[in-house]
Amino acid sequence: MTELGLRLGAIYPDDILVDDDIRPLLAEWGSYLPAGVQMVSAHHFMPLADITLDIAIEMAEDPTIETAALRLMRHKPTVLGYYCTTASFIRGLGGDTDIINRIEGATGIPATTTTTAAVKALHALGLKRVAVTSPYLEEVHQALLRFLQASGFEVVSTSALNIPQNQALTTPEEIRAAAEKVDVPEADGVSSAVLG
Repeated sequence: MTELGLRLGAIYPDDILVDDDIRPLLAEWGSYLPAGVQMVSAHHFMPLADITLDIAIEMAEDPTIETAALRLMRHKPTVLGYYCTTASFIRGLGGDTDIINRIEGATGIPATTTTTAAVKALHALGLKRVAVTSPYLEEVHQALLRFLQASGFEVVSTSALNIPQNQALTTPEEIRAAAEKVDVPEADGVSSAVLG
């Protein structure tokens, strides 16, 4: 156990095809953690297919999310985080809390999702009018916009990269360029969905 005794259990869909792809991503996620907080991770099933609206809903409803959470329990996590933005917004407002409730019900451990955290962060920063970019296909991107609007934000500028698969491998340079493209003066800030 770490000095602080805190351990984050990260659950993510298996959209990283080989070990060499996941290692840098896990290192990046870990770089955002405070000193003394350790991260352990487990993946759940993801179909090898374009991430369309239907596939994203299938991912959100996949019971192997709970299975991955249960696999992490031997590491005694303090909290669990579901690291798939797509699956946590795709079913609309409340879809993220459904995943949270399923994970907490299976493990008894507090949980959150990337979408839940992003919405809380945007509200905490006082942002109301947002520019939004994402790596998604257009139909999935539109679902993201609906989720953000239902969460109380006005979308003032938007762009989708239309990447069909492996969206978690979007490079920092692509993310930066997409964010700069949608940034407009009337936006309070830019929201970029980059975790897939």
